[in-house]
Amino acid sequence: MTSIEEPDLIDALMAIRPAQTDVFACSLRAWVRHAVVGADDQPFRLGRFTVLGPLGGGGMGTVFLAYDPDLDRKIALKVLHTRGDRGLREVLREGRALARLSHPAVVTVHEVGVLADQVFVVMEYVEGGDLRVWLREPRSSAAILDILLEAGSGLAAAHDAGLVHLDFKPANVLVDAAGHARVIDFGLARPLLDTGAASPVSGFSPASFPGAGTPGYMAPERREGALGDPRADQYSFCVTAWEALLGQRPQGGQELPPERPGVSSRVLAALRRGMRSNPGERFATMHELLAALAPRPARGLRVLAALLLVGLVLGAYQFGQRSTPAPRCLSPWAQIAGTWNDDRADALAAAFITAAVPFARETWATVRPALDRYAAAWIAAHARACEDAGVRAILPAPLLEQRLACLEDHRLHLAALVDRFAAADAATITNAVTAVERLPPIDACDRAAPTDLIVTSDPALVARRRVVRGSLARARAELDTGRAAAAAPLLEEALTRAREVDSPALLAEVLVVAGNSDRLASRFDRGLERAREALTTAVAHAEPLQAGWAALLLAQLHNAQGDAARNDELLALADAFTRQAGEPTPLRMSVLLTRGTVALEAAPTSVACDELSRARDYALQHDQRRAAAVSLGNLGKCRDMLGEYAVAVDLITRSIAELEPLVGALHPWLASLHINLGGVLTELAEYDAALRHFDRARAIAAANFPGDHVLLAAARMNASIVHNRRRRWADALVEQRAALAIDERLLGPDHPTVALVLCNMGTPLRNLRRLDEALVLTTRATAIQSTALPPEHCDVMACNEIHGGILHELGRADEAVAILDATHARFAAVACPPDQRASLELQLAQTLWATGGAAERARVLALLDAAEPHIAADVTRDELARLRAAVRP
Repeated sequence: MTSIEEPDLIDALMAIRPAQTDVFACSLRAWVRHAVVGADDQPFRLGRFTVLGPLGGGGMGTVFLAYDPDLDRKIALKVLHTRGDRGLREVLREGRALARLSHPAVVTVHEVGVLADQVFVVMEYVEGGDLRVWLREPRSSAAILDILLEAGSGLAAAHDAGLVHLDFKPANVLVDAAGHARVIDFGLARPLLDTGAASPVSGFSPASFPGAGTPGYMAPERREGALGDPRADQYSFCVTAWEALLGQRPQGGQELPPERPGVSSRVLAALRRGMRSNPGERFATMHELLAALAPRPARGLRVLAALLLVGLVLGAYQFGQRSTPAPRCLSPWAQIAGTWNDDRADALAAAFITAAVPFARETWATVRPALDRYAAAWIAAHARACEDAGVRAILPAPLLEQRLACLEDHRLHLAALVDRFAAADAATITNAVTAVERLPPIDACDRAAPTDLIVTSDPALVARRRVVRGSLARARAELDTGRAAAAAPLLEEALTRAREVDSPALLAEVLVVAGNSDRLASRFDRGLERAREALTTAVAHAEPLQAGWAALLLAQLHNAQGDAARNDELLALADAFTRQAGEPTPLRMSVLLTRGTVALEAAPTSVACDELSRARDYALQHDQRRAAAVSLGNLGKCRDMLGEYAVAVDLITRSIAELEPLVGALHPWLASLHINLGGVLTELAEYDAALRHFDRARAIAAANFPGDHVLLAAARMNASIVHNRRRRWADALVEQRAALAIDERLLGPDHPTVALVLCNMGTPLRNLRRLDEALVLTTRATAIQSTALPPEHCDVMACNEIHGGILHELGRADEAVAILDATHARFAAVACPPDQRASLELQLAQTLWATGGAAERARVLALLDAAEPHIAADVTRDELARLRAAVRP
């Protein structure tokens, strides 16, 4: 056998990999030389780092075990395969991505840089193996789930920092010697703004892009060419978790039976949801997924799974073993568990069901997870505050106290609402979804420094402020669930006590809530007084949040009184304060909804519809599903009033479809939408469909209100219009008399709604030739409107048109022309619904022709030309055609 000298032996062993100068080749050559020659041979070095050997690698680079003399410890040194500018960009992106994270479940980055044209990342060296290696030993399902949840917490932290991983898999989860999970290899991480799961990227495909991810764990949208977003990470996590728990990745979407005892159907259901092909059907965030997967301790000892938020909780409380956070950060569990837990949820479910409200079950199905999410967000915010103070050292102690005080205030509101739900009645359940939506947003505590909460060095003042906040929280719970009478004494108590403590922000907040209570109770003068005081107090003490609420309340109060002159100014002021306060979601949502509603009530214009469309978009962006559905219904009403009937039908139909799953098909809100939809279908002459929706509204009203209700009256009134269109005058009159009786009992004899019913009764009576009786009713109606409505209200125009037509039929032509002509002139510049204006123009044309004859021909034809495009009803179009034929010379 021919002997081989040491250099030749090394070259022979390295022949399997052609001679290269990259770090991997150099380190492997050094390692072989060391094995042959012995320990005295010099190891390979990259800059100051001594490369001890390879640890692993992937498409983006190779990871080595190395020694860093500056840190005097072993490190993990990752060197990218790609050199030059592109490699530098990649490694700097990864280094910056990881540098933005400070979390126990994410590997720590020490340094990034370039050496010998090679880009590198210096990371902490974690002794242990990856998840697949760890699973080679027998592990219980509970232990596996704990590791997965810990790894998921790191992934959630990345998302919170604005990053997505894009290559989550077992090989990128290390389990250290202490048995803790660490997420590694953020080589594909992208800022969220750089990702787009819904949009395939030109030229991108996993097969053509090295390091694009691992196909077996890649979300479908990424395999189709999209960059991916946090929901793509969620998919990869669920595939990894399924494989870890059941021993095999899911194949072709098939559901595999559990192969490991102790894996609950709840866990499997959560994983299946996280692996759905449509990203929109997965969990909204990793936090929600982790909450659904978290183990459920014994009843009475646990907070709900949805509250656990293992990612942030582990991050917050593991560091307690490494550092000493402030005492108040040790545990939020006692606080939140005493407010919201399984026993309380069960009690609330029973209270909802026993209240005998027909939509209680569906409403509870929406309210329960919403409360879970709110409490989960509270836990997460508490954990972030403690991490920011104790781990990241970016939150000074005074700001930590302020943030925790803000969270305590929010917990008081949650507790008050839960207590209100425990004694649920019909009003409470009707408004339950809205009440949860109006809980103060948790994320506001991250952004704001609420110096006027409960933070102060005076313990007596702390106690007094806490009493005020407790009363305010209970009052808001009552008010938001439709129990204004119960809220009133609590607000008076809170207001009295708020004036006794040195807290301008607190006083302004109580004034706003009290003023809103006055608005709902039609106590407008007192409401205005309190809103003005709230605004001046908030502005004087630089409290933009309460100033925004106060300006909004003033606009709403002025609008409720029919005084819209200052609305634009006040809403602009509310806008400005909203921006200054950091765009808090509830305030911005309320400003947008008020803008749309005020604009619609003032005049149905495209501007009003645009405002409502903006409210809808904002609600969707911020997961305000009820507000989004309601905005869509209002937008449909706006399009209806502009005469865009086909569009209106689509919008209102979609609104019903969105709202029903949230509150139940028998919720009173649905009755109003069915009435509005029936009204639009009436204009399209789809009479049978319209009557079905009016019948549906009547059934909803009957299911909720044993006696009479304004919804029942509205349904019957709208059904009468269908009968009028079909010339079934007697049937129309029956419905109108029933509606009038209800409205007079419930609203009083001089209410504007009563006036509108009286006017509408004039149409069938006129056609039944009961003209004297019709004139009595329309005369009474116009008298009510003269005192109850502003002169330019569109209902005044509609009623004057009917009244003038009856005078014409009675031979009192001069009176009829005077009323109709004056009304037409007065409303020339008022934006009323086009079909109402067209009806007035037709009636005026008929009266002018009957009284003036050929002398009025030109004006009559002009009126008919203006009316014709906006008349949909067959019976009215027939009238117009007959008159046009008679007028033609």
